[in-house]
Amino acid sequence: AYGVRHGGALHTGDTLLLLTDGTFESQSPEGEVFELDRVLEVARRDPQASADGLIAIPYREIRAFCAEAPQADDITLVVCRGL
Repeated sequence: AYGVRHGGALHTGDTLLLLTDGTFESQSPEGEVFELDRVLEVARRDPQASADGLIAIPYREIRAFCAEAPQADDITLVVCRGL
């Protein structure tokens, strides 16, 4: 239930990261949640990373955080860049 905003545009250098709740609700074996702020912090570490990198870096961190805990939901990240 997110609002739709019309008229927005990505400008050169802008990055839009779209992700599903399974990304930030991923849990460690102890039940700790990865959380949205942590996903964003990880994604901001290397703003010059390629789009593939901006997907791979958080994904690797999430899977390492979860260790051997089974994945309970999808982990989906989409990167859009303004040209």
